[in-house]
Amino acid sequence: MQEIVSIYPSLSCATLSPGQSNRVCNALALLQCVATNADTRPLFLAAEIPLYLYPFLNTRIKSRQYEYLRLTSLGVIGALVKVIQRKRFKTIRNVATFIVQKIMLDDKGFRYMCETSHRYVALAIVLAQMVDSAEHHSPRLLKHIIRCYHRLTDDASACSILHKYLPISLINGTVNKYLQDDLTMGLLQQLVYRVNSASRGPHTGLAHMMGM
Repeated sequence: MQEIVSIYPSLSCATLSPGQSNRVCNALALLQCVATNADTRPLFLAAEIPLYLYPFLNTRIKSRQYEYLRLTSLGVIGALVKVIQRKRFKTIRNVATFIVQKIMLDDKGFRYMCETSHRYVALAIVLAQMVDSAEHHSPRLLKHIIRCYHRLTDDASACSILHKYLPISLINGTVNKYLQDDLTMGLLQQLVYRVNSASRGPHTGLAHMMGM
């Protein structure tokens, strides 16, 4: 963590050297191992380690050493996406899903998550698992989930399979009363419409169920 935090001042002024970048990437690779292991993952999340990665994802400097930091940080988050389950970590779920949302909104992060079907299917499954717990207890988490799903529909391949993983409560309007703003409601309606249009199968009635 000292290796990671020590280079924060270099993230905004383009002074990061290749050697510094390599050292931090090695530290991030170790974090990915921690995030992947079933015994250490809960402690990793409880310590809110993913928050320390966001500065690397937020930098806009284009040089190679900064690009390596972004890609390695995405690898850590990608490892978490595959294994996040419904547990007691309500706050951590909010933080982790918010970070995933930010990654998905970034073009490089979006390409990484949609590069293989394994990645976007894993993300869709995890999002579906979290919807039930989010409905009654965390409107904020529900908002992040909907935005992640909506972003997935920007990829044609991911959108074409989402009808298999979209929870029925998002389709039939059950969650509508928990949504806190019109923007999220609009994203949900657009999400269902896109999935309906892409599925071309037994789910062609999804848009109708949403009153669209």
